[in-house]
Amino acid sequence: MPNILNNYIRQAKYITRLRDNIHGMSAEIRRVIKLGEATLAITLPKSWVKAVGLKKGDALIVREEDGKLTIEKSGRGEETPSACIIRSETCIDEPEMLTRMIVGAYVNGYDVIYIPMKGRDPDSFMEEIKLAEKKLFGLYVSEHSEHNVILHVIADQSKPTINTSLVKLHIIIGKVINIAYDVLKSGKPVSLMVLDDLYDDFDKTYLLAVRQLLKSQYNKALLKRLGLKSYLWIIGDRAVLSALKMILNSSRDLVDISLKLARSDYKVGEKALKEISELLSWLKKASELSLRSFLAADAKRANRAILDLDALRKHTDKMLNLIATWSSDAKHLVMLACFLRMVKNISYGYKFIAEIAINRATEISDKYVVIDVRGKLGLTPE
Repeated sequence: MPNILNNYIRQAKYITRLRDNIHGMSAEIRRVIKLGEATLAITLPKSWVKAVGLKKGDALIVREEDGKLTIEKSGRGEETPSACIIRSETCIDEPEMLTRMIVGAYVNGYDVIYIPMKGRDPDSFMEEIKLAEKKLFGLYVSEHSEHNVILHVIADQSKPTINTSLVKLHIIIGKVINIAYDVLKSGKPVSLMVLDDLYDDFDKTYLLAVRQLLKSQYNKALLKRLGLKSYLWIIGDRAVLSALKMILNSSRDLVDISLKLARSDYKVGEKALKEISELLSWLKKASELSLRSFLAADAKRANRAILDLDALRKHTDKMLNLIATWSSDAKHLVMLACFLRMVKNISYGYKFIAEIAINRATEISDKYVVIDVRGKLGLTPE
């Protein structure tokens, strides 16, 4: 087994991570050739090889963007992608376990994932492998034969930055909440395909960000490129990612409740819609303030966000006490109450993010605290 894996690791040296500053190439036609049972390859232009001083064993940087590939010689020397072997025999009787094992390997930073078939039909696993491929950014099947399946990760480990991913996740959550209200207001179900696309986009961004954070634990250069100022930031960003994941789940519940009300032909009254609209507008402003406070490590903004979110939850409790005036139907009242409770859950998540923002503000700036480094200020007890 190790010898087989080493062979594929050697092949993987030519499939490297994407990076910045990729230089363009002049257009030239190259024929695709087949290597082994399932791997396709092309030769490199002789003039380019000579110009960059490329020799056997050198590493190349490959970047995919808008359906195009750009290639350059790596200036950092040859790198061996980290690799793992998934024991497929442990997944055979467990539905979707192989998909989850691939996701786990991806998140833990492996660039080559080897799945030996051991006499089994590889097509029996391909549905789960394809599901994992759909869920994970930069993952693709590079080898598919009767003996094994090889997965490679070619996602640029430094792009996007973690802050960019956090903003994207927050925007997706906002879109989901807006859909929930639109369904509530119109009484018409939304396309499930639209929702699935949003959920898939969230999961791919979330899992890529977790992968980046875990890999940056062992790579100071990556830590810096991701915009992280210290290893403590890995913990903080991981906590915020988890909070956003929880917030998305509550937002999905909002959509589910709205869809159930719409399918039951229940029309939410104007008074209830007005109060819910105002509540969600309040939530939008407070949540944006919370996330901005974290991104800027701004304790004052974070404090304002916490106060706003606390006030929002108290107002939601008052709405719950008066919800009986919205309808005489007990079933629909219960569903509307669940809707409001999901709004409260979302506010708890964003309050948690604001609290982390305050912690971060005390880590990096003397704007709010003066840190007595090694007792220089005479504040450290004897």
